[in-house]
Amino acid sequence: MVNSAHPPNSPQRGVYGESSCVTATLLAQRGHSSMITPAEVPGGTGLTIGVGFDTLADPTFDWDAFANLLERAGAAGVALQVGRPELLLFPWNAHRDEWAPGVSADYDPVARALGALASIEADLEITHVIEVTAPRHIQREPASAGVFADGASSEQLPSISSLARGKFGADLVALCREVSDRYQPARISLTSLILEASFGDSDRELFSEMTGLRDFPRDEAGRADALDPLVVAWRTQLLTELIAQCASVTLPGTLIDIEMRVNWDDPGADRAESGHAYAAVLDTGNAITLWDSFGLNDEPPTYSAQLADGLAARFGVGERERITISIGLWGRLGDAAGATISPFDLRIAIENTWGRVGHIGVTPASLIGAEHWRVLAELRESRVGL
Repeated sequence: MVNSAHPPNSPQRGVYGESSCVTATLLAQRGHSSMITPAEVPGGTGLTIGVGFDTLADPTFDWDAFANLLERAGAAGVALQVGRPELLLFPWNAHRDEWAPGVSADYDPVARALGALASIEADLEITHVIEVTAPRHIQREPASAGVFADGASSEQLPSISSLARGKFGADLVALCREVSDRYQPARISLTSLILEASFGDSDRELFSEMTGLRDFPRDEAGRADALDPLVVAWRTQLLTELIAQCASVTLPGTLIDIEMRVNWDDPGADRAESGHAYAAVLDTGNAITLWDSFGLNDEPPTYSAQLADGLAARFGVGERERITISIGLWGRLGDAAGATISPFDLRIAIENTWGRVGHIGVTPASLIGAEHWRVLAELRESRVGL
């Protein structure tokens, strides 16, 4: 799945078990051997276009024209962001207080989009993207706010204990069930599931319960050590348990796709400080989407090829078929509002990653200009030999 609109900046910086389970996870991570694998994914690569919240919520958006552009680009899938547990882009009767502005019993923006996309001859793979941030929930229940290693509270990220044991986590799982039952997507993607803010009092209690330790490991300054192997293993276990909960309530065959940060210094490696452990998610049989916003991070488009190389060094073909490299179109911070990477850079990034993972994503649709669409159409023609 492609991230429908992974944000330019991470929100504010950027499920139970026993201690023996955490230890086993840690040992498994240490024993995970890397391998060099063939570059090509035999099943081929699909192009997925990500559609963000604002686009989906816009009643004037021309879905028929968008469908025509998808056909010209040879897109294999579309990722539609459907909101978050506290802000829904469809009329879920049991949660009327959470409907986004414009949603009504008579108007379902998600259904409207799906109706237009059904006109495409190609059988599009549909992903529905759920955002895992909780600003409204945190305002109502401040104790559920995530806390960073330095003690600062987040206004966006829920604590890991609220995801594992709290109301927000329960609401998230219930939303996965409703989206699956209502729309039957091929994938449900969880975006902004960033576990950096996992060091509050309730998190420490959960860590103690699961590991037998009284407190988090700490550095010389007294800050919680987010990269201590036991902390990394603990967060990884909670992440995979959350995936299992979501998978247990969705229709058979539905993939749970976790959107994750990339490692800019070591392409293909995890982002452990964010709780993003690639292998652990893939080992569940589910999928990952990697936020390749190279323009935003002032990297060249060749970073995408380095990322594909790093993934090939770690994962076999079967695993890479469940990986999406999601190319974010955002330009550098400080550039003019709406700045994007150039169509030329988009071409370089796609050409150097095509065939090496299961999906290449381009996101968000709101930033895809006419020249970007032209590049996508030309790349499609070159793939089919026209």
